[in-house]
Amino acid sequence: MRKKRETAVVPVRTVGGTVARSPQADAERFQTALLDLWGRLESPESRRGYRDDWRRYVGWLEGEGVDPRAATAGDVQRYVNGLADAGKSKSTRARALSVLREVYRALVVGGLCASNPAREVKNPKVSRAPRTAWLVDEELRAVFAAAAGGTDWRGRRDWTAMLALALLGWRRSEVARMAVEDFDGRAVRQAVKGGKHRFVGVPAYLLAEISAWRALGGVERGPLFPRGLEDRRAMAGKMLYDAVKHAGRCAGV
Repeated sequence: MRKKRETAVVPVRTVGGTVARSPQADAERFQTALLDLWGRLESPESRRGYRDDWRRYVGWLEGEGVDPRAATAGDVQRYVNGLADAGKSKSTRARALSVLREVYRALVVGGLCASNPAREVKNPKVSRAPRTAWLVDEELRAVFAAAAGGTDWRGRRDWTAMLALALLGWRRSEVARMAVEDFDGRAVRQAVKGGKHRFVGVPAYLLAEISAWRALGGVERGPLFPRGLEDRRAMAGKMLYDAVKHAGRCAGV
């Protein structure tokens, strides 16, 4: 483990010259500055978010043997890069970096840090390569073969929803929210940007499977893929994701 980078005794300017400030006094003023910053935040959610982001950062610094008051821009950049390497979203990294900038700004104003090490740190760009695995034809057939093994109510629902997902090319949340009333003959209504809608053609095979599912599942109106026999709310996109993942495991892909 690295030797901890301690803060030096901080000189304080006074009318009569410069005097040394003890580390204990610095620690107390450090905590006071943090509490003052948390107190200025408007909502409990913001206070909790700031505290959590700062605590995670300080925990990382401890592992690096660095005192937060002695951290450099390089330390902050390595921390943010680590968030990217861990798969954290751009918005999550941006929020964490914003918190660090605000906390260090308060510490600079309070005379506890000479400069703000987070001010010039950049949120790293990540590869635009898709992280979702793509299935080749053989794998896709294997997944659907595994899903077809479920002949009960839930299994049939998941199979039909997965078929719609594959043949329409929609996002899982869009498929999960489909309603009987969205269909008009051989087309289905899809929400697009700006609160508008468009109609998309539906393959005849998919229409036949949806009709069979509705007859089996007793779906006459409302959500096309309800959560359960007693719970007629639309299934969540996460439920469809889990169904695909389960079929993939069964198929060995």
